[in-house]
Amino acid sequence: CSTPLVWKYSIYVTAPVDGKDAEKAFDDSGKQQWQAVFSNETAGKHRNGSGCNASPVTDGEAVFVNFKSGTFAAVNLDGTVRWETDLVQRFGPDERYWDQGTSPVLTKNHVVMARMHAGDSWVAAFDKVSGELAWKVDRNYKVPKECDQCYTTPLVIDRDGRQMILVW
Repeated sequence: CSTPLVWKYSIYVTAPVDGKDAEKAFDDSGKQQWQAVFSNETAGKHRNGSGCNASPVTDGEAVFVNFKSGTFAAVNLDGTVRWETDLVQRFGPDERYWDQGTSPVLTKNHVVMARMHAGDSWVAAFDKVSGELAWKVDRNYKVPKECDQCYTTPLVIDRDGRQMILVW
């Protein structure tokens, strides 16, 4: 369900494997290079969704993935898991009406995730190498019920030598 990521001669996708969250890598001929299977069960609400809707992103050293189940991870380009954390366990359940679709984005040092929904909403940055939480900003204002759900991916903007993050 995610958009494939192409980096040099490899294609990376998120997908369920035996009911678990997974990332797969293929070469440019379509031959599978590796797969990293994570500990959480793939969770999806919609019949066309698998919980693997978020697209992977890479900095050329690791591929970063996010799943509805809470799996948030970095996988080195050889298929070894660099780090894995559970965002649901850390910050509570994802209460979006439809399956999630927010993909991680990268800054120079961090991988950034946003969760905007009826529950506790936030934007957070994690160290790309260690996975440690660098910062987290809560959405601390009321929004109309029909406007509390967000499925968009944050946008990283470079302005006057500073990186900024725009979240819809």
